[in-house]
Amino acid sequence: MEPLQDKLMAAKNMYSRQGVVGPFIDDLRYLSNFWELENGIVFENMMYRSVENAFQAAKTLDRNERRAFQLITPAQAKKAGRSITLRPDWLDVREGIMYALLLDKFAKHPELRRQLLDTGNKPIVEFNYWHDNYWGECLCLACQHKPKINKLGFLLRRVRTHLSTAVQQMGTSSCRVCGIGVSTKDPSQDACCPNCGGTDPIAYAG
Repeated sequence: MEPLQDKLMAAKNMYSRQGVVGPFIDDLRYLSNFWELENGIVFENMMYRSVENAFQAAKTLDRNERRAFQLITPAQAKKAGRSITLRPDWLDVREGIMYALLLDKFAKHPELRRQLLDTGNKPIVEFNYWHDNYWGECLCLACQHKPKINKLGFLLRRVRTHLSTAVQQMGTSSCRVCGIGVSTKDPSQDACCPNCGGTDPIAYAG
């Protein structure tokens, strides 16, 4: 049987020739929710090492259960997320939470943001072989006729569009939080960063 990494690399090479971004391996690993962030990521005042850790922690409203996700790897977080006390509104809020976490990831980490913006307008697809057709698109034979939603790829494109627009609308002041810009030309005024939403004028530099 062909090793998983070999199959994913073959898929990456094939789709790259077609102008599609994915699977999230090799030089595209930064797109993965498992990518561990140098400055971490904050969700409801708690710091996590990756989007995956924060997203799995968000499945519960129990802060004691959430703390455990601060101490484990992204892979361990994904597994642990299957057995926590699930919040009753999870199916309603999960996409919004994922989008917020992705936006924070790329807004607060300039190098990751640059790499995402460098993908231009190309489709982004979380190709996989683990039967996930909601967040991604499984390439296995058993899933070939199943609907492919690729929600993670869709949300990454939304983040890319948001950040690209923020860069184009950059004013004369730049936000010290995310490094992009504010729409006002007067940093002494209470401004709103079009990228991260910061409103504290002290956070801006002319």
